[in-house]
Amino acid sequence: MKLLIQIFFEFFKLSLFVIGGGYAIIAVADSAFAKKGWTEEGELMEHLPVFQMVPGLIATHVAVYTGRKLAGIKGALVAVVGAAMPSVVIFSAV
Repeated sequence: MKLLIQIFFEFFKLSLFVIGGGYAIIAVADSAFAKKGWTEEGELMEHLPVFQMVPGLIATHVAVYTGRKLAGIKGALVAVVGAAMPSVVIFSAV
């Protein structure tokens, strides 16, 4: 449960504060998650061609990949919600 909360807040922070879209999120997430030991340095960048092949938002693909790697399907769902939540809140407020 603690890991799921950490995953949610990491993706929430990334989505809220990183400006530049999915490609910028990959660069920041790659180094941030490597420091936490969640991924290897450069792992997300190596998967960039796969993230680009699949239709949809690149930030969401990063969330699904990392969340599933760390905590299975629940981790993937929590990561996607964490990545989408700042946009939903901001657009709802506007």
